[in-house]
Amino acid sequence: MIMVRAAQNKIEPSDDPSTDRTIKSNIVIQWNNRRFKATGDLAFRIGVRGGARIKKGQAIPDGKNAATPHWRLLEFGTKSMIAKPFLRPAMADNIQPVTNAFVDGPEKLIDRAIRTGKVD
Repeated sequence: MIMVRAAQNKIEPSDDPSTDRTIKSNIVIQWNNRRFKATGDLAFRIGVRGGARIKKGQAIPDGKNAATPHWRLLEFGTKSMIAKPFLRPAMADNIQPVTNAFVDGPEKLIDRAIRTGKVD
């Protein structure tokens, strides 16, 4: 959640306040089961729900939490627009806090289980 919040804070100024469709509301973190099955490594993915493209001929949906495929244009830029990345800096700036949370999380659960005598 640390990286999700950081990415949401970085993209918020770029979201258009006149629409219900916001990139901020579509930023998600997901468990990477494919990597876990292949290597046994614990891995999560952070990204924007709804993908990066709308298929040709498909209408662009409206409403709250609708797809925001334009996130990719902001993140990587185009030949006529400079990039305004938000996902990559959020990850780069928060590697240590995420690592600390991942390492300290189980220790806190064990301490609570010892203190309360219950395992959740």
